[in-house]
Amino acid sequence: MMILSLVFLVAVAEGACVLVQGDSVLDSDLESALVGASAQAAGRPLMRAPIAGARRWIGAEELTRLPGVRPAEMRIPPQGICIERAARHLDESLLRESLRKAIQDDTVSIEILDFSRYPLPEGQLEFLRSGLMASPSARPERAVLWRGRVLSDGRRTTPVWVRLRMHAERDLPVAAHDLIPGKPLTREDIIVTRQRVFPLQLAFADAGHALGQTVRRRVAAGEPLLASLLKKPRTVEAGGVVTAEVDHAGIRLRLPAIAETGGRDGEFIWLKPAKGGRRFRGRIQEHGLVIVEAEDSGKQTSDNASDDSAPLRSGRMAKTGSGTALRD
Repeated sequence: MMILSLVFLVAVAEGACVLVQGDSVLDSDLESALVGASAQAAGRPLMRAPIAGARRWIGAEELTRLPGVRPAEMRIPPQGICIERAARHLDESLLRESLRKAIQDDTVSIEILDFSRYPLPEGQLEFLRSGLMASPSARPERAVLWRGRVLSDGRRTTPVWVRLRMHAERDLPVAAHDLIPGKPLTREDIIVTRQRVFPLQLAFADAGHALGQTVRRRVAAGEPLLASLLKKPRTVEAGGVVTAEVDHAGIRLRLPAIAETGGRDGEFIWLKPAKGGRRFRGRIQEHGLVIVEAEDSGKQTSDNASDDSAPLRSGRMAKTGSGTALRD
């Protein structure tokens, strides 16, 4: 280990402090503030630095106990040495730069109301979406709290906060009149208006994509259509008559069936033959087509024998009023 040899000669007025940048006091920090220091200083940590903005006096006796120091080769000031951790304070320009990076939208207006004023260590100021204290129904005229942090030395964090208001102008789809669940939306149900909104929390629906969907609850006239309010209508309703087309042993069969459960494209539903028999399951695909899956082909054969139907191994079905439509 390199032996640190320092000859201390105070060259600054009494009360001045050695300014350190990181979490540790380095031999090079002492060398930079003293005249006659040894050229052997290599940036080796000597002790822990105080918190940001704080000062600490290191007495002469403590200096002699620093690792690698030879007291016989030192001229230690009788009053010791003052160590101060470098610090900075937040300002609006620094905050705006970091907030803009988190928002990633130049159309958002930011009004900073207040922020943390205590001293902070040097490091990277960072705001994450997870630190935004705002409900999904946040309004642009209301102040919200956003918690952030300063990353220093790659691993230590210091919390910070800012209170602010944000808004953005958006073209929003809104209900042209009162909307009720179960009815697919048409162009007459939606109008687009320019509104001031809180930009980060709410996911607004796209007017084009909203067409054909239904609302999950009653929506009043003029209320914005959020993506969370919409859902695709069911492709098959419970009790609806469908036709199952089945390929069995090289023979294509048709079997009228009744949907026991409803569902949308991509979902599984339960059905049973219209004339009675063991139920089976299928997955709905586009336009009501469903891949039929047999629960137990051997049992279905015996259960359906009186109905002149075959076991359902695979096939597709389509919604139909008469129960006779086929889909390839």
